[in-house]
Amino acid sequence: MTRHRSITSLFMFVLMVLLLSACAKKDVSVSKAGPGYLANRTADMYSEQGRSYVMTASQKVEVKEIETAVKDVELLVKKSGGHVQSRNVREDEQAHLVLRVHPGQLLPTLDALSSLGKEEYRNVASEDVSEKLIDTEARLKNAVALRDRLKSLLNQAKDVKDVLEIEKELVRVQGDIDPMDGRLKKLKEQVDYAVVDLTLNRRKILGPLGYIVYGVGWLIQKLFVIQ
Repeated sequence: MTRHRSITSLFMFVLMVLLLSACAKKDVSVSKAGPGYLANRTADMYSEQGRSYVMTASQKVEVKEIETAVKDVELLVKKSGGHVQSRNVREDEQAHLVLRVHPGQLLPTLDALSSLGKEEYRNVASEDVSEKLIDTEARLKNAVALRDRLKSLLNQAKDVKDVLEIEKELVRVQGDIDPMDGRLKKLKEQVDYAVVDLTLNRRKILGPLGYIVYGVGWLIQKLFVIQ
């Protein structure tokens, strides 16, 4: 009887902890979007100790041949320790690739990609996810500790009612752990590998008539605007 009361009391204590944590639960993550960060500051931000950044870039390059350029991109990214996450090639007109590279190799990779042809556009952005990462890790650690405590209670429980209640809480806690674990893994992957959204456009080569039309258009424009 005393043992049953002890288990029941311990179970009630765990329930109180659950209620208190649910009431106190709030999102304390701090997100600092950085689309305005200068590209030449990217490497410096990555090297800051104790900070974690999710880095992204988008780039457009005009190339002579799409197929050849795509092969060059794959080789270039592989040499930098990254990989091609996805590719979509539209005949020999355009290719869209999503690349994953180490943050420390982001700027050198963008420079190397620009050398494949004529760079039309480049943008580099970063987001400080340090607090979000720490907060998610702490929540997951507490949830796992609570799950282990409930498992220990389940092994000691004899009363069917106690067993059912503990199992119900175990299911609920595990339901919190799984998505948190997934978010943490995804966040760490985003920190470990920067994303490059690359578009390759085939260079247009004008024929004789094309040059004539272009020249006429240029002359008409100069009639209205000289500079």
